[in-house]
Amino acid sequence: MIKLLIVASLATLLVLGDVVGTHEETDTPLMDSAVEAEAAAAAGEAAAAAAAAAAKAAAKAAASTPVVFKHKKSDLEHYESPAKARKISAVKGSRIKFSFLIRNAYNIKCVIWYKYQADSKVNRRINPGGRFSIWSYKSKSVYSLQIEDVKADDAGYYRALIMYNNGMSKTDLYYKLTVTDKPKDNLNKLQLRGSDIVFRTNKPSGSSVTWYRVSGNNRIKITEENGPKYFILENNQKLVVADVGPEDIGEYMALIKKDNKVLTRVYFKATKLDYHRRPTIVKAKEYYTVKLSFNLPRTAISKLKGVSWYHTRPFLQISASKGKYPKYQFENSKMTLVINKLDVSDEGYYVAVIEFANYKTEALFLIKVEKLPVKPLVPKKLQIIWGQGAVFSFRVPKGVVVSKVDWTYYSKVGGASKVIKNNKRITFEMDKPDYSLKISWCTEKDIGFYKAVVTTDANEELPVLFHLDVQGEPPMVKPEVVVSHLGDKVTMGISFKNARKIKSIEWFHINPVRKLTPSKRVVFTKSKDGMKRTVLIKDIEAKDAGFYEAIITLEDGYKTRARFLIKVKGDEAHVLLQSPAATFTATGIPNGKAGTADKPVKAQNQVGQTVILAGYLANVQVEVVNWYRVVGKKRQQLSPGKRYEIVKKGDYVFLVIKEVTKADRGQYVLVVKTKKGKSFVAYYIIKILGNKPMGTVHTFKSPLNNHLDIFFQSKDTISAVEFYRLNPDTKIKGDNKKYKISGTKLRIFDVDWDDEGYYKAIITVKGKKVTKYFSITVNGVIPDTVDFEPINQAEKIQAVAGSKIALNFELMYGKNIKSIAWYKFDPKKKTSTPIKPSGRVAIKTKGTKSSLLIARVRFADAGYYRVLVKYMGRMTDGLFNVIVKAEPKIVNPCKTHKGGTVVFSVHEPSSTVITKIAWFRIVDDVPRAMKESSKYKITDKNRQLTISGVTKADIGMYQAVLTTNEGETKDEYFAIRQEDVEPPMRIIKATEYWTVTLSFQYSLVPGDKVKSIKWYHLTPNKRALKTSDGKYKKYSITSDKKSLTITKLKPKLDEGCYIAVVDLGDYTLRALFKLDVKALPPRKPKIHITKVKWGQNVIFSFESPKDVEISSVTWTYVSGDKSRKVVADGKKIKQKNAHPKYYLTVNWVDNPDAGFYNCEVKTADGEKLPVSFKLVVEGTKPKEVPRVIETFMHDTVTMGFEFDHRSPVKKVSWFHMQGKKKVAIKNGKKYVMKAPADNRFKRTMDIVYVTAKDKGLYIAEVELQDGYTTRAIFDIKIVGDKLRNIVLKPYFKTSANQKPSKPITYPHEPAIFLGTPEDPQRVIARVGGTANLVFKLEEISPDKLFWYYVDAKGNKKIIARTDNMSKFTIADKKKHNAYRIQDKKAGKNTYYYFLTVNEVKDSDGGVYYARLADSAQSIKLYFKLLVKGTWNQGVQYTKAAVTLWHDVTIGLKDPSTFVKCKLTSVKWYRLYPLEEITASKKHEFASKNLELTIRYASWLDAGYYKAIVTIDGAYDFEVIFLVTVKGEISSDNVNMPTRILALDKEAFWIH
Repeated sequence: MIKLLIVASLATLLVLGDVVGTHEETDTPLMDSAVEAEAAAAAGEAAAAAAAAAAKAAAKAAASTPVVFKHKKSDLEHYESPAKARKISAVKGSRIKFSFLIRNAYNIKCVIWYKYQADSKVNRRINPGGRFSIWSYKSKSVYSLQIEDVKADDAGYYRALIMYNNGMSKTDLYYKLTVTDKPKDNLNKLQLRGSDIVFRTNKPSGSSVTWYRVSGNNRIKITEENGPKYFILENNQKLVVADVGPEDIGEYMALIKKDNKVLTRVYFKATKLDYHRRPTIVKAKEYYTVKLSFNLPRTAISKLKGVSWYHTRPFLQISASKGKYPKYQFENSKMTLVINKLDVSDEGYYVAVIEFANYKTEALFLIKVEKLPVKPLVPKKLQIIWGQGAVFSFRVPKGVVVSKVDWTYYSKVGGASKVIKNNKRITFEMDKPDYSLKISWCTEKDIGFYKAVVTTDANEELPVLFHLDVQGEPPMVKPEVVVSHLGDKVTMGISFKNARKIKSIEWFHINPVRKLTPSKRVVFTKSKDGMKRTVLIKDIEAKDAGFYEAIITLEDGYKTRARFLIKVKGDEAHVLLQSPAATFTATGIPNGKAGTADKPVKAQNQVGQTVILAGYLANVQVEVVNWYRVVGKKRQQLSPGKRYEIVKKGDYVFLVIKEVTKADRGQYVLVVKTKKGKSFVAYYIIKILGNKPMGTVHTFKSPLNNHLDIFFQSKDTISAVEFYRLNPDTKIKGDNKKYKISGTKLRIFDVDWDDEGYYKAIITVKGKKVTKYFSITVNGVIPDTVDFEPINQAEKIQAVAGSKIALNFELMYGKNIKSIAWYKFDPKKKTSTPIKPSGRVAIKTKGTKSSLLIARVRFADAGYYRVLVKYMGRMTDGLFNVIVKAEPKIVNPCKTHKGGTVVFSVHEPSSTVITKIAWFRIVDDVPRAMKESSKYKITDKNRQLTISGVTKADIGMYQAVLTTNEGETKDEYFAIRQEDVEPPMRIIKATEYWTVTLSFQYSLVPGDKVKSIKWYHLTPNKRALKTSDGKYKKYSITSDKKSLTITKLKPKLDEGCYIAVVDLGDYTLRALFKLDVKALPPRKPKIHITKVKWGQNVIFSFESPKDVEISSVTWTYVSGDKSRKVVADGKKIKQKNAHPKYYLTVNWVDNPDAGFYNCEVKTADGEKLPVSFKLVVEGTKPKEVPRVIETFMHDTVTMGFEFDHRSPVKKVSWFHMQGKKKVAIKNGKKYVMKAPADNRFKRTMDIVYVTAKDKGLYIAEVELQDGYTTRAIFDIKIVGDKLRNIVLKPYFKTSANQKPSKPITYPHEPAIFLGTPEDPQRVIARVGGTANLVFKLEEISPDKLFWYYVDAKGNKKIIARTDNMSKFTIADKKKHNAYRIQDKKAGKNTYYYFLTVNEVKDSDGGVYYARLADSAQSIKLYFKLLVKGTWNQGVQYTKAAVTLWHDVTIGLKDPSTFVKCKLTSVKWYRLYPLEEITASKKHEFASKNLELTIRYASWLDAGYYKAIVTIDGAYDFEVIFLVTVKGEISSDNVNMPTRILALDKEAFWIH
């Protein structure tokens, strides 16, 4: 028979296939934990033997060829019911493995796994891949299905179908998988044992107990020698079996012997329930700290080998954590585990494995954690304006150590978050304990949530959330308008006033867009600090008109832009208003439409268009025309400006509003006043439709009735462009007469007012769509006149002789040019000569552009050129001024000097043949032929001209005319400059104390080297100059020696000539400068007048130039003819020098301090700079008048002062003037001196309980921290005794009351006394209270009873006596009382005998005895009365007498009803000993505690009472009461104690 063995991957105690946590499992199941099961299809032993042989053959075949199994419908038949499925549980995210083992499985073909649907009974085959793995270990006959990362959808039934080689035998197994969120416990991994069993027996005295383990007929003696398994305790009467396991189940016996004689045998039995392990349950909340601890007997601790702790969710061994905030800690030799900061993940079982030398046991705990409710993270909202910066900051609590702070951003709740990194725009700052995130230049893209997660060194995460809201929108970039003329220069500049520098800037000329690059006409500059950038455009041409945009990138990464509009005069069209939107007619003219207030004229336009309101005036003679806009209920007059234009043309008056927005909608009013005094009013309403698009809007201006082309350019290829007209959005089609779209260009024909407004273009680049917005405005048309440009506005064209030039003209606002003519214009004669094309001159005209080209410019070509253009019945012109300069070609530049030699060489072009070369010298712009002489030599076939012995006469221009074989000529020009022969002297004018810089430039011929450069001052004597020493240098020479800087110029010292000599070896170069220094007129120092009040402080300060080095500062005080040097003493006078600022402080200004304070500042170069101040002191020192303070006797008075001064109080000394004697006062109970911590300028002193000695003058001598001393005087006067008027009126009252319903117990001493002189009965009483001396007689009735008192000297005195036991004779009945009462419960002959001492005094203490006598015997019973407390006989008190069991009230009348005072508190005390009385059932308070009621007064309540009354929070008054209780005790309401001095009949006779 084949046996099928299923192997679980876990411990033996769990069910088949149980899975725990996400821990790793071994690939091979544990063979020791196998559970055998019968296979469904069984075969005989014979068949098994045959199958074994077949299995060997199949194993060989399987080794060479893979197993191929075809799916058949018959394979899905059920052989085992799913109801018998093996239950397996798993946790989400863990790994699960279904494994089973088949023993003697030699004929298995394969195993197929299915996912079985129990409801539909459908099998779905599982193929290996992804999270599913199928394993077959045929060598060990183990088959497994493993699922990684278990999910909730994996729950359900799984079927393993086992196929055999014969094809006839099949069997299957089912598993049921349950997926949970919480991991299970892994207690089985530790194989826990049970708890302890305790057996207990009792043994007689003198016997012994021996414990045995009983197994059948065998008895094994139990001892403690073999380890801590057994513990025998309590004199062998108790047996403890520790950590019970299966081996401990059975019988135990206790054998009890005495003298080797068996007394009895006691049997015990341990069952299975005895070793069931129950954990110790610990419940705690999240973030709590718990301690798990166990104890061991002393005998076990000595044999302890080690302790290991484990946590079962997931299974892990616990070790002590490291760091400042450890998670796990061990105490008490690892017998205590401390878990800090509990989390939900800390739930589960904790096991302490305790190891001894030859034994192991465990301690089990179960922790349940209550999760605290999660508080929602409320973001702190920050609202800013577009473009501002945002700062998110938070403070970490004290004691928290931060390891890191992570910032993330997400745009909306639930959106994806991204990590914020530091860059130039975003910075992180840390100033412990403050942390912050700073973002500059916030835009709408920064709106969202910013979260900071603070990670502490304890791995705790503290989140902080912020919400940023950016309001507003990017400000519109308005262009800066620059008006220029042709040929002028235009500079456009950008400067930032904040602290951020400009990183880069790109300039663009838009319409069309082209980037500006450096050239001869375009020059870029920047400042040294990087805060300013400019672009210079030289020789403005007509094509330079239009919009310019600068894209600016700052160092922090922020980008912005600036716009400029260059208008070139002559290019801007004048507005000619056409098609008025509305008109009105003056009153009296028929067929007119006047806009009234009820029916105004309505005009409807779109955002961005131009609105024109018009009024028709007919033949009315107008004096004043005013346009108004109605704002609320007021009219706001409109004035011409950038957006408003008021035009009167013919019979019409117009109001033009340019580029309207929605803010321009509303009512407008036209008021016309005639010369006859009449007024006409017209009303209009403008309605504006649409909205202005967000973002950047490009503006295109076009003349009226012109064609406008709009196109876009990009670095990448533009695949498609779609154009839309906005407000409303309408797609533009390019197949009509108005619009034409070709490629990326949009052409608008005949632009008029209706074409104004906003447009957008959707551009597709590399598959991405980009939207650009633009607007169109109309400029109007040119008037029908010829506008000739004046001479001063001609465009300047500079040319070099021999070069070529081009005069370009473009008609900006015309079309259909009929004719263009070029003229040479003579401004003096005002004549024009037509220019015709020739070999050097050409005219090219195309469209609206025309150019005049002149090749090989000559000096005769200089002058004015005019172009005259006719188009559309109109005419315009352009004017150019050509300036020709000769730029010589100098050989060996800067090498020529006076007396030197110059060689001019002509270079023949390779493409032509030179037949003739002639040399000329140009004198007064006229070439003159040169002849060869000793000075001039022409060599190398006339290719070189050599001039030797150069002088000033040789300075000028030289020309070489080259004639080619074709008859053409070519000119080359040369020159000898004046600076080459004699360097010019540059005159520099400056003013005293200025700073100047002398600099020069030079260029060298290859081969020349500079040996040295030296600077000299030539006047009055030549002296070499070098860079000065020190911080503030007089002379500074740059490293290249090309510049000399002179600071703080002096007229005589620095004037004269300066020369820089450049030594080149064989000759020198020189640069001459002449410096003229203008002296400043002498001036007197300005006197700064300062007025202060007496006693205040004054500060004189001045600031010196930063670049001036100060060597010394001297202050002088001048008053009249006397002067003295001011010396700082640190108290009265303080001086501070913090270059460049200097201060002098005079504290506590007095009248003698008035006068002049002059400061002489001496510089490092010996110059003296004067500064003068005048101090005026207002007022005089106030007289010392003491401050009178009136107070009552026994009151508390406060004296204080506060100084209005910037220096705090340092020390205060108080004195009391007793006559002429000055007595110092010290801080104490009587005099309380106070210094408020929050006010360092204030001091006070209190005099407590004022008496007659305290009146008089008090002086406070004050020393301030700046050294100044002053004093304050007070006069204390006593105006009366407040306490004499306070009246406290005591009173008492009693009220009848029934006896207590429950009898009270008579107090007694706890010990038994014999009543002898050596051991008397002790009785304790309070002073003023009542003492009872009592004894008890049983079955005795003496004839006589005498009570005696024995004083300190031994004298006896009879207090009371009786001869018949019915009537007592008492000497002092007020003081004493004697009686007896019968104990009715005990019998007729049982009596208690009492002696009562009322109003106990100190003298009543001592020995008392009672003598009992009958006819045969007489005995004495002794008592000792102890009195607590003492009494002062002089103290007054109020006596309150009350009957036994009645209520008594003692009280005081409210003193505030008699005297003006305030009752603070009333406290009651019981005297001797002093005990405070609190409210209870026995004692009741009323009337603000002024009344005390004692309920059911008894002899215990007798005595003195004290009331302490506090008035005005400072005065205490005492009132004494004496409560006396009268009446005899009866047995009805008193339980007499049993432990009392008592004598029965027998004891009486023995005694």
